[in-house]
Amino acid sequence: MNGPNKLTETYLPDKSARKEKIIVGLSGGMDSLVSAYLLKIQRYDLIGVTVVPAWDEIPGSNSSLFSCALSEKNIEALSAFCHQLGIPHHVIRIPLEFREVVVERWMARKAAGELPDQCWMCHELRMSFLHSKMKELGGKILATGHFAKIYKTDADSFTYVQTSNDEIHDQSALLSRLPQEILRDLMLPLSDLQKKEVIKLAENFGVNSSEGKIPPFKCFPEQESTINFLTTHIPQRFQKIGEMVSDTEDRFPEHEGVIRYRKGEKLVETADRKPLFFARYSTNDTKILLKNPEWFLKSKIILRQCVVPADAPWKIPFRAVLFKEGQFHEGWFFPKTLNSCLVELDAPVSLVEGETVSIFKKKGKNSRILLTGLVIYVDEEIQDGETPNVQIHYDRDF
Repeated sequence: MNGPNKLTETYLPDKSARKEKIIVGLSGGMDSLVSAYLLKIQRYDLIGVTVVPAWDEIPGSNSSLFSCALSEKNIEALSAFCHQLGIPHHVIRIPLEFREVVVERWMARKAAGELPDQCWMCHELRMSFLHSKMKELGGKILATGHFAKIYKTDADSFTYVQTSNDEIHDQSALLSRLPQEILRDLMLPLSDLQKKEVIKLAENFGVNSSEGKIPPFKCFPEQESTINFLTTHIPQRFQKIGEMVSDTEDRFPEHEGVIRYRKGEKLVETADRKPLFFARYSTNDTKILLKNPEWFLKSKIILRQCVVPADAPWKIPFRAVLFKEGQFHEGWFFPKTLNSCLVELDAPVSLVEGETVSIFKKKGKNSRILLTGLVIYVDEEIQDGETPNVQIHYDRDF
């Protein structure tokens, strides 16, 4: 990487921007620290802010529970980093809000056998506190270490989110769910960089981060400490044992309570060694339905609770691509009311009901996000023994 040229071309702000006070969110990870360093060497007026979603109810290290965990040692290191840069450092502790918005929702979804979405909720919570602190401190800009791009237009006064130059570490989907009032004040110093370049910058700057051991979207794993917490805090009626059933003739042992499992994970094998996965859960009879991997391959789904940017083609069917785990999948998208969208993919994709996916305008880098939403399966009925009759009407709203 040509460091000086890259910085000159990408990051030098205009003089008016330097006059604004910038709040930089410091999570403790490498990306946020490098972002702060880049802004400081460009002589921005910075204030560092760290949001601590503390959760002390489970014994042991929180770093083994969720990716955004920060210990007191981590917080001290962040304060020392800010002292080194010569900028103030504010710490916001939100244990009550974190429990209400993230932990209680996680517990409710686990009790219902649904796929948890705690990382999405945690991100939105922390960003809202960062933005509120920005206004409290008199700042005009909020800077973060996200890998994404944002574009602001004078014509319609909207801010749009696009993918970054790093397809593997891209975080545009997370930002796409934020409200406009946060997006319009956002600055992303890493928008034109890739992770490997940030790592090199961190080495050059001598930046040491407190990268979490838990990858994003893998928080609150089904391990002993979290299971013990759930069994203590969730009513017993939601912890009943029950049958595990499948379409095969195999007989399986009873499950030990749905809170111990995650939808989409492998639970058992058939007599002929074929894996079966957690597909659905019935709260009425506490049965876990098991399916083979092919059952999760879906070419037709519904997306619910969609967050739709202003420029999304939300009135007519459109071609776009669904993004999942580094892969782009083309298809047709049929907008519906109540922020829902019917999806017809060109080829089946393995999808778990309840997961959040993003829809991009095109494949690859610098692609605008059209929407994000929760996957819901389309149930079909078979008529005349052959022809499937999908319970979705293309010419009317949901």
